[in-house]
Amino acid sequence: RRVLFRSRASKNLIAPETKLDINVAANEKTASLSLSNVEPYGSIKKVMYAVWSNEKGQDDLIWYDSSKSGNAWKKTITINKHKHTGSYKVDAYVTLASGKQIGVKSGSFNIVGPSAKFSLANQNAAGDLQVTVNSFSSKSGVQEVLVAAWSKSNQSDLHWYTAKKQSNGNYIANVNPANHNYNQGSYKIDTYVKDGNGFMTCVKSSIATIKSPSVNLNISKSSNEKTVELSLSNI
Repeated sequence: RRVLFRSRASKNLIAPETKLDINVAANEKTASLSLSNVEPYGSIKKVMYAVWSNEKGQDDLIWYDSSKSGNAWKKTITINKHKHTGSYKVDAYVTLASGKQIGVKSGSFNIVGPSAKFSLANQNAAGDLQVTVNSFSSKSGVQEVLVAAWSKSNQSDLHWYTAKKQSNGNYIANVNPANHNYNQGSYKIDTYVKDGNGFMTCVKSSIATIKSPSVNLNISKSSNEKTVELSLSNI
């Protein structure tokens, strides 16, 4: 006797959802992309990723090819090939056996810009204004610190200073009025940090007042009053 077993309930088989995984390295210099569960699309010729930052639209859009590893198509991208910190967009596309390309998944990740503390010291005897930058927070590291200073609204006297790293980790730049036509008054000072990816971030904007140094004129005459010595200092 044959016994037939029949299920009292029918079940629909659901294909696994295509999954896009994005993992950013701790130093934010690379990001790993992985697209898995693409079987519902049939035979796949290749998978490509479109990656760009949201800072200025798609001005740093790059298409990346990937390689298959097990059940996933993977690619590790280098962040410094792009242009900005902040939010990034990732679109994953599969190319079918027919040659048709289909967008299947979107994702995002974030690259945190650097931050730092900033202080201004009073002008020294030579009239320079000291800018000190410290207490950095930058996952990718710090390549250099730059200070932009100007006094004219049209930036005609703009000058860039490369801050020098000190033994205590501080960066110091001296704004010299000689580089700004000895202009007096209000100066705009912007401080930038170039991080380990080469991205420039303005960490502080400030206003400072620069005055001309006090020039000293000393006059002394000899005891016989035949000569007079003139001395001009702090110029």
